[in-house]
Amino acid sequence: MLRETELTIPIDDTLGAEELVLSTVTEQGTGIRALCSYNDHDRTLVLLVAEDSPRAKRALEDAGFDCSANPVVVVGLENRIGAIDQLGHHLH
Repeated sequence: MLRETELTIPIDDTLGAEELVLSTVTEQGTGIRALCSYNDHDRTLVLLVAEDSPRAKRALEDAGFDCSANPVVVVGLENRIGAIDQLGHHLH
């Protein structure tokens, strides 16, 4: 398990908006370790863990994005049936 920082970036639900978020981060020379996005009514929320979250957050804010940072725990699992169930037992 690793403690990381997850960035939450709300964006308009328009074509190319998510791509702009990702290119803003990667153009600063930091990779993306984890990514999730979903639609929340009239906007999309992009959740990402970057290799250098403070640098990524600064770049996103400089580009005009609203961006918040939250602590998360990242867990690697085997790609097999029952792996999430086992994780749940450890977290209990």
